[in-house]
Parts: sequence; C-alpha cells; structure tokens
Amino acid sequence: MRWWAPIAVSVFVAGCGVREVEPLVDLEAFTVVSHEAADPFRDQAPSDANCDLATTGYELFGGEPSFGVDTMRCGYVTAEARALTHIAEGDQIHIRLWHFDLIAPEAATATVAIAVRGETLYEQFLAIPGPSGLDAPYFEAPFDAETGDPVHFHVRNHGSNSYALLELTVGGGQ
Repeated sequence: MRWWAPIAVSVFVAGCGVREVEPLVDLEAFTVVSHEAADPFRDQAPSDANCDLATTGYELFGGEPSFGVDTMRCGYVTAEARALTHIAEGDQIHIRLWHFDLIAPEAATATVAIAVRGETLYEQFLAIPGPSGLDAPYFEAPFDAETGDPVHFHVRNHGSNSYALLELTVGGGQ
C-alpha cells in the first residue's frame, strides 16, 4: 500500500458530506400536547380524545431510552418535543419504533406518525390484529426544519396496544 492511500481515503470520506448522526429530539423531553391548536393531527382526533397521561412517557425499554405510549386507556395521543438540530432537505432520517402484538376486539388500523412544524415526516399504518415488530426505516427528509422547531410523535389506535419510539435521528447513511 502506498503511504498516501490512507490519507487520500480519509480526505475522500471527509469530503463526501455525510452528516454525522445526531438525535433529532431528546426522548425524555416529549410531553403530551394538551392544547388542541398545537396538535397537527387534531383533524383526526376522536371526540373522546382525552387521555390518561400516565399511559405515556419516557421509559427504559430493554435498557434503551424510549418514549412509550400504552393505548389501554388512550387510543389517541400526540406528544411534542423541540428539535435539537436542524434538518436539511435530503438529510438521512432514521426512526426505530417498536410495537407489541396489536390486538383489538375488531379489526382496525393503527397510525403512527411524526411531524415537524406540522408537516408529516413519517406515517405508518399498522393492521390490527397484527404481530409485534420493529419498524426501522431510513429515508430522506422531504423538507428543511430548524433547531427548536416542534416535533410531534402521534399514535392513533384501537384496542390495548403499546408502542415505543426508540430512535429519531438525522444524518449518517444506511
């Protein structure tokens, strides 16, 4: 190997513009949105959308930080935290979301979504009943956002189910 090869590779990688992975939010900072005007998903709220706040919150999930939602007493919840960093259109976004077996008295569809500044960044529809699973998509950000912008995590569900947002990061590669 030539003496300059490691230097050339380092310069090439550093110059590629791959953004370092950063958390978009502090999972412990999420709080349930109590003011309807602050909820970007309010047009989908059922009339009985009042939730027991004890069914949501920061928790360790298998030793990993998470924001959890238990839908036993709350089938609709939106929580908000502030962006710790900016997003540039095209940045790599990574989400890890775990859900236990999805059950309900009748077949239904659950919705899990993330919005930034009221714009939907991610939305997933899950069939109920359904098996437990980890959704871990990587995708490019469709828009820009600034540090401090509101980030919303939303769950709309039928039945008694549990969800855990484990990661929401910006940067890196797949």
